[in-house]
Amino acid sequence: MQHFRIWMLGALLISAAALEASSATFPGVTELGSPDGSFVIRYLDQAPGTQESHEVRLIDRRTGRSCWALTFERSVDVLWSPTGRALAVTDWAGSNLADLVVILPADACRRVSLPEELASSLGEAALPKEPNHIYFEAKRWRSADVLEFRVWGDVGVNSRQEFDQTFEYTLDGKVRRAKTP
Repeated sequence: MQHFRIWMLGALLISAAALEASSATFPGVTELGSPDGSFVIRYLDQAPGTQESHEVRLIDRRTGRSCWALTFERSVDVLWSPTGRALAVTDWAGSNLADLVVILPADACRRVSLPEELASSLGEAALPKEPNHIYFEAKRWRSADVLEFRVWGDVGVNSRQEFDQTFEYTLDGKVRRAKTP
């Protein structure tokens, strides 16, 4: 029984380390490989030919070619799905805005906008109209195909009203309200 407990503890520590190794904040690290090893997201300090401060590029390790890039001013958080099939990217674009996209490397690095998918799946009324601040933030992969993300911020002119909602995006293109545990 003691050997089983030690084995379980080791397995949990390895799982936690793998999860931590699947996410990063740029700037802060230089690159982050996909869990399956086929792609890497790499940080460049200065975006060539732009006034933006930073750039990340998604590179296919087999070909060495970049298949997707993002220039950004502040910071981005990236979160690989457990299998490496998808990459969630939160762009902290401003003091009042964060955008969220999912990149599908095996599908020609197709970019999926989560704000657009949310509106398409649940309608415009799913979120408050004309927010002062709105942040779309990837939280975690619930499974290989389901991303949990948070939308939060505030509305109001004279009195501020905060909102905070959690959703799930499935890689088949659907958004739904997250189930509470």
